[in-house]
Amino acid sequence: MIGDDRAMIPLVVVTGVPASGKSSLAWALADRLHCPLVSLDEIKEELAEDAEHTPRDWLRHDAEAELVRRVKAAAGEAVVDIWIAPRRDTERVTDLLEPWWDRMVEVRCQVPAEVAVARYTARPRSWPHLPPDDETLERIRDAVARPEPLGAPRTVLVDTTRPVVIGEVASAIRRETGVRHVARRR
Repeated sequence: MIGDDRAMIPLVVVTGVPASGKSSLAWALADRLHCPLVSLDEIKEELAEDAEHTPRDWLRHDAEAELVRRVKAAAGEAVVDIWIAPRRDTERVTDLLEPWWDRMVEVRCQVPAEVAVARYTARPRSWPHLPPDDETLERIRDAVARPEPLGAPRTVLVDTTRPVVIGEVASAIRRETGVRHVARRR
């Protein structure tokens, strides 16, 4: 808005392999930034309640469309939690996020493959999530070995092997965007 002295919150897109700590970090960032969290997994779970026999790919695409609707409803001031499979999702998700590209920050959670695999295996999983079978765990290992970043104009890398200091991540976002105050005034 013209004349609004409040700095615009960037669209913060938290990415990483399954079980890398994306959701935990995204929740903490949304709370810290006082903006909505838009989680692709939560949307898929909502849609899956009434779509038990829907192919996972269709569910993913429907959830992505709903994710975009929710980000638009938040005027692009949100934290997005999303797993982007390298070579499968990157181009499509980049296109979905294009309206906010110039003010977007990718926060990429990084962990060693075996940490992600151990976390994924220990976590209870139900429809629409994949089971911790050999194929799924190999996909996680491959994604860690051959990552494909979104190519966002600004990227913050976060080691989520250990607990993350959320203030440090918020400061890194501020440095990347030039926004002095990332917390929305209420």
